[in-house]
Amino acid sequence: MLRRRLWTLIVPCLLALGVLCWKLADRQTSTAIDAAIDPRLAYRFGRQRRLFETVIALGNPTNVALASAALAGLCLLMGARRAALLSLVGPPLAGALTEWVLKPLVDRRHLGGLAFPSGHTTGACAVAVVLVLLLLPGGALRNLAAPVRVLLWYAAAVFSAGVGLGVVVLRYHYATDVVGGAAVAVTVILAFAWTLDRLAHRR
Repeated sequence: MLRRRLWTLIVPCLLALGVLCWKLADRQTSTAIDAAIDPRLAYRFGRQRRLFETVIALGNPTNVALASAALAGLCLLMGARRAALLSLVGPPLAGALTEWVLKPLVDRRHLGGLAFPSGHTTGACAVAVVLVLLLLPGGALRNLAAPVRVLLWYAAAVFSAGVGLGVVVLRYHYATDVVGGAAVAVTVILAFAWTLDRLAHRR
């Protein structure tokens, strides 16, 4: 049942990513959506620049890899090898797809650099999606104490949302770059989880 539900999230994210890649290809400027959202967010949260710089740093590739390794180690302690593989490989895989495939392919630029999808958002959201899957009923971390699970749920939400918001507030990315990064993360992690689950059932 869970495998079927995963596709109800994968397909919309994949479609949204495809449309964005098509619309933003070779674009050097903001879209109407970006023009409406970005200035408002920068005005509303611009005073928290140092806070967002710290939050964004948590989404860099090194910290994403460390978070992935920490989750994988925790899963191994719980005896969940498949969950450990998802935790260790999933987020770096999503980040690699963003940085090495989609960014050069779409070639959307902001401040002279490749911008779409946002790599920091991809990494942060990928870790958050993995953590959510681990906390679901049947997940590797389902037996943790209820207060700990609630705390981890909030941590996943704040981490991913904070990084995505931060790169827009500090004008490192457009809002559509953040949406693209989140779509990559959800698609890759859920598709990888589905694949691992299917292979395990075949065995």
